[in-house]
Amino acid sequence: MATSLWQSIIMAIPVHHGNTGSEPYRAEGFLCLWERAADFTAILNDTSWRQALGGNISREASVAGFSAGAYTALLLAGARVAYSQFEPDNPVKSPVRGPREFPNLVDEFAKLNNNPTFRSAWERRRGDFSDHRILMAFIAGEG
Repeated sequence: MATSLWQSIIMAIPVHHGNTGSEPYRAEGFLCLWERAADFTAILNDTSWRQALGGNISREASVAGFSAGAYTALLLAGARVAYSQFEPDNPVKSPVRGPREFPNLVDEFAKLNNNPTFRSAWERRRGDFSDHRILMAFIAGEG
């Protein structure tokens, strides 16, 4: 039983530029985490990988994530962003200026705010990133 179950699981593990250990960090990768959910939806929308794998592949999916990946999983399951932790307008001011990987992240916000591509992504932060094909979300974070 377990063997046949595992043979039917396909894992997609997207790499999110700017917030991965395989390339230099970019502020956008930490400030616009909701873009990850849109990336995952784009993967689900793309039919080419299903065709390449062949067979009858479900259109539904479950997601799992740790830390920023958990944020992505929550958005796909229907959570909404009220404020970014590092957003200047956030009524709850945090003494934290960035995650340990990017400790001066707050300082980068002002620089990026003049970039139209960043502004466009930033304005999407409160959008609905839920995907009706997501059946379950498994999340984990630092203790």
